Amino acid sequence: MTRTPRGSGSNERSHARIVALLLAALGGCGALPAPPVATGAVEFQEMRFTLPAGQWERSPGSPPSSQILFTLSQEGGRAQTLSIWRVSYPKNMYGLSPERHTTNMWNYEQYEKPRPSGAWVGFERSKRTIAGKEYPIMTYRWHHPSPSNPEAEAHGIFLAYFPDDFRLRERFYIFQWTDFHPPRAKQQGWEWLDQVVAGFTVDPIPNR
Repeated sequence: MTRTPRGSGSNERSHARIVALLLAALGGCGALPAPPVATGAVEFQEMRFTLPAGQWERSPGSPPSSQILFTLSQEGGRAQTLSIWRVSYPKNMYGLSPERHTTNMWNYEQYEKPRPSGAWVGFERSKRTIAGKEYPIMTYRWHHPSPSNPEAEAHGIFLAYFPDDFRLRERFYIFQWTDFHPPRAKQQGWEWLDQVVAGFTVDPIPNR
């Protein structure tokens, strides 16, 4: 299988940090140093977007990571996370279609990626329409027990974003939204992801 590699190796480490941050915020482990709080418009490398309302904790990956992570702690043992990263790949993969890149990415996330923080199940692939444009998505469920919350659950969604100049840029972007919630609570947060994606832009490619 032709694999679309990550733009950086920080994604797995970021998931571990998501769990640690949430457990600390929700009383499941010792406190971690507080990340900076982010609200409103965000600029990160070539990416430009606006966060939903709220006090989001920002945790960019270690340089030169192309990933950025935000966490929003909510009442009632609930939290939301948003991660966005750039996917780059070697020149021998230039010319692959967005559909092929997406399939490679979803196959990696569903079948190949280790999940040390708990099994991910219920993967479903489909499309989502946002502001009149269709995007490939993959949803999943995540069971992540802790001593203080043995039945903790999460629903997550991946979304692949291919800019209009994808063929010139030869890179694309992945959004990941995760809704951590009490057991049997209804999933929420996808409408916030829609807002972020609808306003997402990337800087033009410099003249070569």
